[in-house]
Amino acid sequence: MGSTNNKVIAKNTIVLYLRMIISMLISFYTSRLILKSLGVVDFGIYNVVSGFVVMLSFLNLSLSNSTQRYLIYYLGKGNLNKLKEVFSASLLIHSIFALVIVVVCECAGLWYIHMVMVFPIERMGAALVAFHCSIVSLFFVIIAVPFYADIIAHEKMGAYAAITLIDAVLRLGIAIALKFSQNDRLVIYAILLMVSQISIQLSYGYYSKTHFNEVGFVKQIGLKLIKEMLAFSGWTIIGNLAFILYSQGTNMILNVFFGPIVNTARGLAAQVQGSLIQFCSSFQTAVNPQIIKQYASDDLLSMNILVLRSSKISFFLLYFISIPIFVEADSLMALWLEEVPPYLVGFVRLSVLVSFITALANPFATAISATGIIKKYQLIIGGILLLNLPVSLLFLYLGFSPYCVYFIQLAIEIFAIIVRIIFFSSQISIKIFDYLSQVLLRIVITLPICLFIPLWLKKQLCLNMIVELITITIFSWFISVIFIYCVGMTCEERISLKSIVKTKLTKFK
Repeated sequence: MGSTNNKVIAKNTIVLYLRMIISMLISFYTSRLILKSLGVVDFGIYNVVSGFVVMLSFLNLSLSNSTQRYLIYYLGKGNLNKLKEVFSASLLIHSIFALVIVVVCECAGLWYIHMVMVFPIERMGAALVAFHCSIVSLFFVIIAVPFYADIIAHEKMGAYAAITLIDAVLRLGIAIALKFSQNDRLVIYAILLMVSQISIQLSYGYYSKTHFNEVGFVKQIGLKLIKEMLAFSGWTIIGNLAFILYSQGTNMILNVFFGPIVNTARGLAAQVQGSLIQFCSSFQTAVNPQIIKQYASDDLLSMNILVLRSSKISFFLLYFISIPIFVEADSLMALWLEEVPPYLVGFVRLSVLVSFITALANPFATAISATGIIKKYQLIIGGILLLNLPVSLLFLYLGFSPYCVYFIQLAIEIFAIIVRIIFFSSQISIKIFDYLSQVLLRIVITLPICLFIPLWLKKQLCLNMIVELITITIFSWFISVIFIYCVGMTCEERISLKSIVKTKLTKFK
């Protein structure tokens, strides 16, 4: 893997991490304000109705993956004419699907709200407004996907970071404005959030149009390309459907069994989990274009090395920030929220464990998508992940607590990552032993030690909440750095790290 590519990945990773840290801090404070302004019930209602729209948008996720893969692939090939055709094809496909998904959401969503959803009947009007606003937002999000994908394909992470930070600031502004509203706050929140989302999606379009030559619409679009992109999307639908059905479908069945208060706890835990995933995804977003471009240029050796390293680095980056959150979840939730909903602390801790598995899986999905041969992979992995919802429904029906949905997800995700490793080794010709020795074994050794020592220390301390939180966090980071360096890294990686540090220190002298 060339030094230029390493520098690009490093630069983009730094930009994305700065964006993520600022965005995450703003987002957590925003959620605190919104929960306080809306109240537990209205917050739960919005989480369910907007989640229903997200659940029915899984087709868009599949098309987005297809668009990004083909744009990056032909950028790697250096074929501008084909790039223009891909962009035009993706714009046409997304426009048609935006209309289809809106119609499906309206029909299915109204039935769900009127016939299935559990909430105070006097909030029906506000729930419907929130639902329709979510659909309008979704329409613009779908249309903007080709523009967003083009920004990522060109690795313009600075522009992407700037737009997403503007999004976070707008959401904060909405949360502050909500405090002073004398009208129905759920309605006002839904409308303002819709306007904000439309503005952000238009920003993606404007930037792409003014910076990239391929952005536009060519009249001659090959039917073969459209069929190829739709076929790719069709198989990724299975994987995305599994994720959406679990994440949003579980919200719905929890609502039926336990009502909106548990939905509020799950919604807040999902935000914490989303921020954690975003933490390692910032690195993965910087790496993904390089994985696909290396495959497009037939540099399979570099691609395999990058997949292994990015899997381990993604895990350790997440692990570094997640250990203090897992150990001090009760203190952090109390500091974050004035009123901590029931089940939230347990949901957060279980979400951290699930996030670890997700971090390991992402590089494999990107590498297999790069090949374009995804039918068997999506059928197998999607089929495994689809088990989440019926198994969760069964256990809830049998009277288990809401925590069971996380334990079920964790067990299924572990099984799925084992299958991913086997599949990847057969398709990309990488040795399972290399993954076990360079990645998995090192993780299995470091994680339990770095998790249980801070938990033991927490039980020994008799300090006030703030002092304990700071102490545990610093101690967790300290032992994490030691074990990641001594056990988590290979000898070659330690030598490379020493060389980089020496080079940087020399520049400051």
